[in-house]
Amino acid sequence: MNDRSDAEPVRSAVPSIPPVEPLAATLDRHAAEVPERLFVEAMGRRLTYRELNEMAWRVAGALAGRGFEPGARVAYLCEYRVELVGAIFGVARAGGVNVALNIYLRGEFLTHQLVDSGSDTVIVDRAGWDNLVPVLPALTELRRIVLLDDPHPDATSLPAGVELVSFTEFTVTEAAPFEVGRGPEDPFGFVYTSGTTGMPKACVFSEAYVRRTGEVHSQAWGLREADVIFTATPMYHISGYLGVMTALLNRGSIVNDSPFSASTYIARAAEVGATVAYGVGFHTLAMLRQPERPTDRAHTLRFGWFGPLSPELRVQFEQRFGFDVLSEMYAQTECCLVAYGRMDGGPRRPGTCGVPAPDVEVQIVDDHDNPVPTGETGEIVVRPRRPGAVFSGYWRRGDATTTAWRNLWHHTGDLGRFDGDGFLSFVDRKADSIRRRGEMVSAFEVEAAIVGHPKVAEVAVHGVAVSDEVDQAVKVCVVPVAGETLEPADLAGWFARAIPYYASPRFVEVLEALPKNASGRVMKNQLRERPLTALVWDLDAMGLQVARTDRRGVGTVAR
Repeated sequence: MNDRSDAEPVRSAVPSIPPVEPLAATLDRHAAEVPERLFVEAMGRRLTYRELNEMAWRVAGALAGRGFEPGARVAYLCEYRVELVGAIFGVARAGGVNVALNIYLRGEFLTHQLVDSGSDTVIVDRAGWDNLVPVLPALTELRRIVLLDDPHPDATSLPAGVELVSFTEFTVTEAAPFEVGRGPEDPFGFVYTSGTTGMPKACVFSEAYVRRTGEVHSQAWGLREADVIFTATPMYHISGYLGVMTALLNRGSIVNDSPFSASTYIARAAEVGATVAYGVGFHTLAMLRQPERPTDRAHTLRFGWFGPLSPELRVQFEQRFGFDVLSEMYAQTECCLVAYGRMDGGPRRPGTCGVPAPDVEVQIVDDHDNPVPTGETGEIVVRPRRPGAVFSGYWRRGDATTTAWRNLWHHTGDLGRFDGDGFLSFVDRKADSIRRRGEMVSAFEVEAAIVGHPKVAEVAVHGVAVSDEVDQAVKVCVVPVAGETLEPADLAGWFARAIPYYASPRFVEVLEALPKNASGRVMKNQLRERPLTALVWDLDAMGLQVARTDRRGVGTVAR
């Protein structure tokens, strides 16, 4: 047992801090050392370190030649593909900031993040172009659109002063080396949060922070040089960055096979010679639900990283597929990782989140920020023990940054507790958000989309636990406009058109009124306590579940 005071955070030895090399320079160096080694594979294309580095230089040169200013933002609205990875390093080399957007965004969801980021350039695939065109009038800071797919679409609707260029034309000229004076504290990218108390906020990632995601995952995974990392996670999550950076720092390879397919995941991992796999807990459950196959163990995987995942499911998965799984972890977009287990013989305790990373301090505090005794539940708060261990703040949201960092600790908004040996356990979320199929869903955004239905007067969204889901299911309580009647098929169709598929409610309860306190705030605690009776519509059971869309806004409602 560790001897630790109730008031003391869990600590471990602070690692030495080597000089921080710019990530683009690391790519340069590895391209010279292992030029023909695979760096990235996605959507059937493969690029070596040399090829990706050349692409990155061409992107940087194209931006610099068009007057791109250091600190300007480049947004991405495209599938995970090799051009996306090359562009991310090219933008960083030019001194820019990468803004990877959820590919399913459209309408007001998309407008908010493009306007908020003030993106100078948007790189899109054809589906991204289709979703971008309707919101172009609102994008006053936009200067160019780079289209990954040929041929050019009709550009007559482009606002004045906005350039449309294909990625092929954009990168046709080889760039001469140049320096932009980038430091470890300079912003490398934004990732948008789920917007639990309002519209989503952009977390600012410094160069040092993005590098740190690769360093800490390398340590947790016990990564070896030339490991082949296999995943189906998107770039618009922190998980997208961490996979690329972990591969880069170990001179390894990253193979992305999105969108995730439970039926082919293991076979594809074997096909590409993967040694490491990572994803979310939902992926493991989906794979376990597949029929057993003689090839379930015919792979080269050494271990996998999937969370959150119960100890029972972890053991079941390991026994079936024949490789070790690490599921002890706690992370946020703002700090990835906070705590974790180790695959190299370090501390592990199934059912917990592991122990805090050596470069952060973690405490459990009450509502007044006083540390609580060991074993008691409180809010998880974090602060760095070295530069770059956590995010740099919220873009254009100094108020939110100050609130989150009150009393010099980053407040995660999550509840947790420590045991006597210093292992952290996650308990619940204080914030009003829902984890659904690996995505963090903002109740605020979903409510804003549903209340636009002409027959809906009021709406409240919350998560519910159901036995056939690893994550929460989304439930919506709706109050119809006076004199109107709501129908399941009509609402399901609205969800498909207005809401990203992963955020679409499964359960609908029609109420005469929402419970509110004296100030008019909806008391969601009372809604969460309501049972799922026969009066609650289960759209899945009714054959009206909203499936993955084709990203062009054509919702697929299963019948």
